[in-house]
Amino acid sequence: MSVRSLLRRLRREQGGFTLTEVITTLAILATVIVGITQLFVAGMSAEVDMRERFDAQMEARLAVNKLRRDVHCASALTQGGSTAVRPPAPNPNARTYYSRATLTVPTDCRGGGGTITWCTASLGTSRYGLFRNTGTSCGSSAQKVADYLTQFAIFSYTGPTTAEKGKVHVELPVDAKPGDADGAYTLEDALVLRNTARL
Repeated sequence: MSVRSLLRRLRREQGGFTLTEVITTLAILATVIVGITQLFVAGMSAEVDMRERFDAQMEARLAVNKLRRDVHCASALTQGGSTAVRPPAPNPNARTYYSRATLTVPTDCRGGGGTITWCTASLGTSRYGLFRNTGTSCGSSAQKVADYLTQFAIFSYTGPTTAEKGKVHVELPVDAKPGDADGAYTLEDALVLRNTARL
C-alpha cells in the first residue's frame, strides 16, 4: 500500500464535527446557561425580598413591645395629629385613628415619669416611620422605632369606663415594598393603660 492511499484512507476515517453541529451545540449550551442564570438571579431576588419583609415585620414587633411598655406605665393618653377612619363609615365597628399619641407617665414609673410622645412621620410616597420622643414634640427628628408603615394614623384610644381601664388600639400596617400587595403585613394590638382609674 502506498503512502498516498494510506493518507487518503486515514482522512476518510478521521472523525470530526461539522460547523452546523458545533453551532447547534453552542446554541443549546447557551440556552441552558441562560436558564440556570435566570434561576439563580430569581432565587437571590426572592431571598433579598424575603429578608426585607422579615426585617420590616420584626421592626414592627419590636416597636409594639416598646410601645406596650410605655402604655402599660401611662396614666393618661392624649391623641392628636392627622386622623383616619377604619374601616370606612358607616361601619358600626369604625374607629378614628390618630397619628400621634402623647402618654403621661407617673413619677413612680420608668425612672421618674414625664411625657412620652409616639407619632408617625412621612418618609416618602406611601411610606411612614414610627417615632418616639420624650416630651410633647415628635417628628422625623425623634428616635425612629419602625419603618415601612403604609398608614399614618395608627393609634385609637378608648377612655376608661366603670368596667375597664383606658385602652389604646394600635394598628401597624407594614410593607417593605408598598407597591406590591403580596408583602403587606398588619400587626394589631390593644394595650391597656394600667395606671388609669376606672370611672
